[in-house]
Amino acid sequence: MSKVDKGEFEFADTLKPANLKGKTEAVIVEMKEIKTKYGSKRVAVLGTGNQIFLNAISLQNLVASFGDETEDWVGKKIYLEVEISERTQGKQAIVATAPKKK
Repeated sequence: MSKVDKGEFEFADTLKPANLKGKTEAVIVEMKEIKTKYGSKRVAVLGTGNQIFLNAISLQNLVASFGDETEDWVGKKIYLEVEISERTQGKQAIVATAPKKK
């Protein structure tokens, strides 16, 4: 019997654009950095148990709202939406934003 490669299940709980239906509210419960074959990626673990890879657009949005220390993002509410635009190079991508300040 062959060994199970960790890569087969490590990203099983990662949200994909097809998983989202409209604007979705979520809470960050953990921030982590994962090494991939493309380099280190920041990942937000959500209260649902799912996780998302934070793309450059999402990182810019969250840094602008919460600051650059990712540990401070834990417990914060965010919104997730699928975007297709020049910013996402014409591909479907999940973009995270923070609620607007009142």
